[in-house]
Amino acid sequence: MIQRIQSLFLAVSTLLIILLLVLPIGVIYTAADVNGISMMYNYNAFVIKEAIPDGKVVLSCAYIGILLIMSALLSFATIFLYKNRFKQIRWTTAAMYLYIITIVMMTFIFPELIFKKALGASNKPDLIYNHQWLLIILIMSTALLLFFAKKFIIKDEKKVREADRLR
Repeated sequence: MIQRIQSLFLAVSTLLIILLLVLPIGVIYTAADVNGISMMYNYNAFVIKEAIPDGKVVLSCAYIGILLIMSALLSFATIFLYKNRFKQIRWTTAAMYLYIITIVMMTFIFPELIFKKALGASNKPDLIYNHQWLLIILIMSTALLLFFAKKFIIKDEKKVREADRLR
């Protein structure tokens, strides 16, 4: 139901997660190798590919994209569970945890562990985030919207219980 504020929070968080799927995350620069060649790669939620037109895919990160899609679907489906608030709370919590795990993988684990091995760089590749402030705002606002949606669902459940107790 759109008349409840948590439904609005869940809908906006779904749109922000979809926006995060579409936007490129960053650009990866590798140091010059033995031949003096340094490479540049584009990084988005699904792949890392060479930063040239029709560049080849170097590493598939499809599971990051899949986890983001699952988080968006959970957030969207939770809107329609308004008749069962306990299930709505559990699904919102699951979406929040799934989203946080995905963001940690996308911003910390991948750049530190996977890129170096996959790109074959002698030292750690440099990841420069595109539109860094926009990315930070998207990530934080989505997490906050999911948190507040859960908080308002719990508040709704308390109101219903109080009304039932008074009858």
